[in-house]
Amino acid sequence: MQLIIETQILENYGDPEKPFWKAKGGNTYHVTGVPLNRDYQSIVEAAGVECDNRMLREYIIDWYLEGDDFLSEFEKYQLEVEGELRFPDPRIEYSELVERV
Repeated sequence: MQLIIETQILENYGDPEKPFWKAKGGNTYHVTGVPLNRDYQSIVEAAGVECDNRMLREYIIDWYLEGDDFLSEFEKYQLEVEGELRFPDPRIEYSELVERV
């Protein structure tokens, strides 16, 4: 099973004194090898995908469970148009997060 984490990215087009935040898409992270019946919110937090500094912010907007064969819309598009998956979404193995959960 995979835990899918969707994020939103904001970039600061201003400066630290006069910020101008602009939405710039986001990422789809796949946490692979997730066992059933876990505290999924803790896994999301342990994944450490959020960022907040004076020039860039990335925050979680959603998370959900999917099967091991799940592909994001971006990955599906690559396979349909390019015939190969050249730019896969970032993947995080659950076993790497176990100590943080």
